[in-house]
Amino acid sequence: MCGRYYRIEDKQQLAEYFHAEATGDPLVYTPCYNVAPTTTQPVLRQARDTNLRELVPMRWGLVALDCQLLPGRGIDRLATGEWLP
Repeated sequence: MCGRYYRIEDKQQLAEYFHAEATGDPLVYTPCYNVAPTTTQPVLRQARDTNLRELVPMRWGLVALDCQLLPGRGIDRLATGEWLP
């Protein structure tokens, strides 16, 4: 599967660069030179309760086309920019 990338920054560097608080397992933030789908990686998001930026570990990957989604939350475009039928 294509779409791999690498990340050389550690937890402190990511938190300083994005001005965010890093939470979760410290092993997720170690540099990785072969990030592939289904791996857990840090994601930058805005916290709901405080509206501050935070780095949280999330599983990276694609959603299967046959999965059941919430109404109004469908996927109509692939990561490659192609539209689904």
